[in-house]
Amino acid sequence: EGINILNRNLRRSGTLPTEQNRFYLHPVLYEKIAEKAAKREDIPLFLLYALIREESYFDPDIVSHAGATGLTQLMPGTARDMARKMKIHAVDLEDPEVNITLGSRYLGEMLKRYGSPLLALGAYNAGPGRMKRWNAEFGDLEPLLFLEAIPFRETRDYCRKVLVSSVVYGYLYQDLSVREVLDWFFLTDTKD
Repeated sequence: EGINILNRNLRRSGTLPTEQNRFYLHPVLYEKIAEKAAKREDIPLFLLYALIREESYFDPDIVSHAGATGLTQLMPGTARDMARKMKIHAVDLEDPEVNITLGSRYLGEMLKRYGSPLLALGAYNAGPGRMKRWNAEFGDLEPLLFLEAIPFRETRDYCRKVLVSSVVYGYLYQDLSVREVLDWFFLTDTKD
């Protein structure tokens, strides 16, 4: 709620966030769990935090209208698939450790499958089936142009928000420049 309130107040006032507000707007919670999951799945920590922020604003009990649950907003079927692969038997999606563990595995799989972080985020948001169709139609475009060609506004906006949050997390918590984060997004081929 605090992130929502601060966002609304900043938008209404038309002012830029102060340095302190940037930390409030981009908190770091569940640090040990997130660090372990990011390392295990070879995902930049800034990306995992950005995904959690944009999916749930760090509310572990949140459930979307579609049924996606918890910090990384996993659908129950996706969570079961990831849990089976990881040999996790108790799947409580409101448990931060379980949710981050399963969500990071799913994100890691999308990164390996699509190679481009933006395409992986699109698949995370809209589903791999849709991304497969879009890839067949727009696959020859550069990632940023591909993103703009996606027919779902929600998915385009989601990818943009995670990209921006990644830059902020990289800058605030990992001493990365904007260029370093953007280079990872646009110059990294994450396929095996």
